[in-house]
Amino acid sequence: MFFLYIEFTPALSALQVLGRFAGVLIFQSGPVLRFILMGLNGR
Repeated sequence: MFFLYIEFTPALSALQVLGRFAGVLIFQSGPVLRFILMGLNGR
């Protein structure tokens, strides 16, 4: 159980970091996607 906990914790933290990174990426690419969509609708 102890080893499982040691193996499990880095996976959780890595998942958290990945989730946060994906969130930031989506948040930053939001305006770009909106701009592209507006450009497509402008045509």
